[in-house]
Amino acid sequence: MKRVKNSHTDSRTSNVIKHRPPVVENEIAEIHNHKWYHQKRWTTIRLIQLSKQPLCQRCLSYDEVKPALHVDHVMPHAGDAKLFFNTSNLQSLCHSCHSFKTKAEQRGEYLDFR
Repeated sequence: MKRVKNSHTDSRTSNVIKHRPPVVENEIAEIHNHKWYHQKRWTTIRLIQLSKQPLCQRCLSYDEVKPALHVDHVMPHAGDAKLFFNTSNLQSLCHSCHSFKTKAEQRGEYLDFR
């Protein structure tokens, strides 16, 4: 797991980055229902990411092998199209690791498992 360069890091662990207040639950639902997730461009990017990295990157950091089902934005795009489609901002995660990361984001923590 790598640190995402940002202005603040949690002194307890180098894996957690705090850079803004937690996102309100309704904002998360709005972001995840964004129209870009239904575009062919995203579908293609998602398939390429999963073909390049078909295993969960968090599980691999623990020497576990699980198939990735989700293509996750390391830094939440928050409606920024450039960040949304930026392939260097993506990581492959299994369902449980994606849920773990989403809960961390709700607390204002951003995790990079690449």
